[in-house]
Amino acid sequence: MKKWTVMLIPHDRTSTRTLNVSAFHLWAPVAVLVILTFAAAFLLQRERSLSARYRTLERETVKHSFAGGGALTPEEARELEALREASDALRTQNEALRTENEADRAAYREGMEKVTARLNEVLEVETQIRNFTGLAPRGPVTQQNLQAAGGGKGGPPEGLGAVALARNGGGIRPPYLIYGMSRPSADLVVEEIELRTGSLRELLQDMEMERDRIERVPSVWPVAGGAGQLTSGFGYRKDPFSRRVRHHDGVDIAAKPGVRVVAAAKGKVLEAGYDGYYGYCVKLDHGNGLETWYAHLSRCLVKAGQLVQRSEVVGTVGTTGRTTGPHLHYEVRRNGKPVNAAQYLGR
Repeated sequence: MKKWTVMLIPHDRTSTRTLNVSAFHLWAPVAVLVILTFAAAFLLQRERSLSARYRTLERETVKHSFAGGGALTPEEARELEALREASDALRTQNEALRTENEADRAAYREGMEKVTARLNEVLEVETQIRNFTGLAPRGPVTQQNLQAAGGGKGGPPEGLGAVALARNGGGIRPPYLIYGMSRPSADLVVEEIELRTGSLRELLQDMEMERDRIERVPSVWPVAGGAGQLTSGFGYRKDPFSRRVRHHDGVDIAAKPGVRVVAAAKGKVLEAGYDGYYGYCVKLDHGNGLETWYAHLSRCLVKAGQLVQRSEVVGTVGTTGRTTGPHLHYEVRRNGKPVNAAQYLGR
């Protein structure tokens, strides 16, 4: 049996509330209501039949008395009394059923109002999250407003994908079916639950993808513990060996030999080994055309093809390659071209 779990997160971030809703909770009151309605109709019809028979016997009794037939026989009197008692009993049962039916209707309406209110709260929370993250629903947009309104509407049934992405005051509002309705039908509530579940599942997937994208942006200081000092920036400078002005493709961070060098972001090791002027060098691919290079290492602690997480150790500071002393040469490349790594550095 399908179940839906709706988590309500208050704005003040106090304890969350969980609302468990299943198809049984929605359809059971409807089934009980239908059964009670049929039972009441059956008993009412039976009461009318007995009452009609009772009145017929009374008329026959009066006619018999005026015709000079005398009083009823004992058998007729007993039958008449039994019919009167049965009619009274049915009338009492009918009144009890009618009262119970009204109570069930009131309880059903109250339950539906509570479910609708909770679903509207979930919609508001989802809208706030989407406005905060900028992650719009991925479904197609075919309508602009589904709030309750007058006028007739018709057409063949369509799937939930036809629901609109509404915008309110420039903000993102996810699709909805019952928002603004005071008494939606049970079918509409079930469809709204399915819509909210699917929309929240998509939102979670989009947030996971967004988190993965953020984790792949180089934003961590590449020397463990924030150690080291920036000694040479990106751009043209006087080469420390030839004394000529040359372009420096990265930044130099002076640190003690053996200090750990860490990945600035999540990625995959493209190369790890000795690379000419760079000495021992580790190159990471972060996707979306971003790469980071870690050069002049004393040793590489990762291998080509290995997946590394942000802040994971990839090597240690050294003096291998073309260098005047122990330091880390750190490069950030976008689409194969070096860019200023300083704009990505964080401590």
